[in-house]
Amino acid sequence: MSDHKKTSGKGNDALIDPAKLLGRRDFVAFAGLSAAIASLEGCIRRPEEKILPYTHAPEYMIPGVPLHYASVLAHRGDAVGVLVKSHEGRPTKIEGNPEHHSSLGSTDAVLQAELLNLYDAERSRSVIKSDGQAKSSWQSFSDALNAELKTRAEEQGQGLRFLSLPSVSPTEQRLREAVLARFPKAAFHVYSAIDRSATHKGSSIAFGKPLHAQVDFAIARTILALDSNFLSTEVGSIRAAREFARARRVYSEHDGMLRLYVVESAHSLTGANADHRLALASSQIANYLKALCAELSTSYGLDFGPLTASVAGAKASDVPEKWIKAVAKELYNHRGLAPVLVGQGQPAAVHALAHALNSALGNVGMSLSLCPVVEDIVEEKQNDLATLVADMQSGQVSTLIVLGGNPVYNAPGDLAFADALSKVKFSAHLSTHFDESSEKCTWHLPLAHGLESWGDLRGLDGTLAIQQPLIAPLFGGRSVIELLAMVAGEKDYRGYGQVRQSFATLVGSSESNWRKALHQGVVEESAFEKVSATADFAAVNEALAAHKNTAAPKADALELAFGVDPRMEDGRNANNAWLLELPDSMTSICWDNAALFAPKTAKALGLVRGDMVQLSGGAKHDTSVSFPVFLLPGMAENTAFVATGWGRAKGGKHAKGAGFNASALRQSTAMYLRSGMQVSRTAKHYTLVQVQEHAEMEGRPLALSGTLDEYRAQPDFAQYESVEPPVGPLWKEQVYDGHKWGMSIDLNACTGCNAYDCVSVGKQHCDRRQRASAKRSRDALDSHRSLL
Repeated sequence: MSDHKKTSGKGNDALIDPAKLLGRRDFVAFAGLSAAIASLEGCIRRPEEKILPYTHAPEYMIPGVPLHYASVLAHRGDAVGVLVKSHEGRPTKIEGNPEHHSSLGSTDAVLQAELLNLYDAERSRSVIKSDGQAKSSWQSFSDALNAELKTRAEEQGQGLRFLSLPSVSPTEQRLREAVLARFPKAAFHVYSAIDRSATHKGSSIAFGKPLHAQVDFAIARTILALDSNFLSTEVGSIRAAREFARARRVYSEHDGMLRLYVVESAHSLTGANADHRLALASSQIANYLKALCAELSTSYGLDFGPLTASVAGAKASDVPEKWIKAVAKELYNHRGLAPVLVGQGQPAAVHALAHALNSALGNVGMSLSLCPVVEDIVEEKQNDLATLVADMQSGQVSTLIVLGGNPVYNAPGDLAFADALSKVKFSAHLSTHFDESSEKCTWHLPLAHGLESWGDLRGLDGTLAIQQPLIAPLFGGRSVIELLAMVAGEKDYRGYGQVRQSFATLVGSSESNWRKALHQGVVEESAFEKVSATADFAAVNEALAAHKNTAAPKADALELAFGVDPRMEDGRNANNAWLLELPDSMTSICWDNAALFAPKTAKALGLVRGDMVQLSGGAKHDTSVSFPVFLLPGMAENTAFVATGWGRAKGGKHAKGAGFNASALRQSTAMYLRSGMQVSRTAKHYTLVQVQEHAEMEGRPLALSGTLDEYRAQPDFAQYESVEPPVGPLWKEQVYDGHKWGMSIDLNACTGCNAYDCVSVGKQHCDRRQRASAKRSRDALDSHRSLL
């Protein structure tokens, strides 16, 4: 320990100086070092509350023999069941829980990397007061908070506001109601940089209430995805990726295969898995969908009710005719089995029109099921961020408590959130790191990790699961539930007691039910019942009439699309070296993001890879942000694409300065798209790190491929096809006798997701169960054909 020097940073006092011990790429050593440091402090121990392993525990703890605990983690608006391996009280590996609907035994790269977030040496270690200048304690904050709440109580909570991330926790939602019961004039605001409000508004238009649509990949035969990266960044992507992979597997020469059509502006992981893909600007997706509906109405007589006249004669510029006629024929021939999906970045009217099309095709209730929305982002429960900013600017907010998130960093640029926050007298920010928002608040509070906290979460289908901690909080953090319980005046504010209270209300107070829920990781029969609904064509027609069409982008007025980076998400993983080092699936870029352009568009603008350009809205005083240029084939022309979650100013050594922040260019009224953008080339050049170039294969095929007909004629064709390499062997040929170990990858099933166990690895019994389920579903379709 002689080399460990205690240093004082603006936000935290650290046991070590990470800048001296952590190199840019030594992320594996980083995780081990973090765990070692925590153990030196004596923080790693089993929590006092009783937790139950997923498997039978030995009679006594055997060093080196791991235990598995079932838990659940919040992930992209969903709750994903996980099995966490623990060695001597230390979580060491996260895998999916096969009993959980949103997991099916899978995880993705982000969930696997949560271990590094847990052991991050730069996590906040104490309560901080006054812009990071004074180390404090939870007791000091509690005293200050109680004094502030006493003042607010005299006015029934007038001036008291909360800003939180969308939540799928019944306990958190119950405690919000308890807070409002104590302070009737207080208000909760919900904001996430990954905005899904248009999705819920679209279903509200079509069905009269917010509903979540989920695809049954076992029976779907054709999928049309419109700006929907459902295999990577959309809500429920883990389950979708696993079931999509199974639906693409061919088990015998008699099997068919799910077909995927994708229309999108930026080349995505879902687009890379498509059988047919069309690059089209995001603003033109609405016109394409209307033209598709017009073709289905005119050529196939599909009834859209009042919508029929609105879509009649609709045209989609720059779209090949076959992409209208062939897709319409495919959808009609597989009606009931041909769900149409729309991405979260599209306007609510486009989502509503897709629901109308799914209803007209008979997909709803067949290959597409509906259930109530779990997430509290629904419109009637949400006061948007713009309302909160306006109230802060006008002096109506005296006390603001920010429950997670980082709005100073990722709020849309037009809101000037940081400026408004400076006008709030008492503000507190609960977060894992001392970050951009913590710096602007009067109090910073350390947030406990999901593997350190008691909680409860509902999955997309409503399945309830208990989040049990595998380790006591390493750095004294507390959860959102515990902070809300303090504000609500609960005597027992600890997460365990609060979750037990909610469990007793929802499931019952039986100890056996509680133990069973902990053991299995799910509460049996807790999923919501499916909703039977038909789209209101008249309401969709009104929304479509109010929707303003945007002109197609041009070289002198580009369209800028904002996408969610599957690794950084909203910026929360920016200090995770595993994810920073993980190359992007489409560009192979790591440790950075870039502005992506189609090669033809870049050539017209005189841009080459690595050029630094300034993107701005064109107005005189509009904000501009610099990005390096990267050319990506498959991009829509006259379109630029930037991923969010990069360009952090604080939050850890790795987070600071990695990539470029796109949030300043976002608008609160259109979070995912801006038109009329200007590109200005600068004299600077930037070197992007790309781990692999894939433009040259030295004469060898990227993969051995064949059509379904070729497979049916000769299922073992790949064994006989060979390509002579252009150079001699680089090693001595080895003769192998007998059977040897080998590995093959089914490129129909592998989605290229970067997580080795997310979809491809599965037990044979799972495949047999999937095949049996698919056969039962296909047999059941025969009885429905007359209805279609």
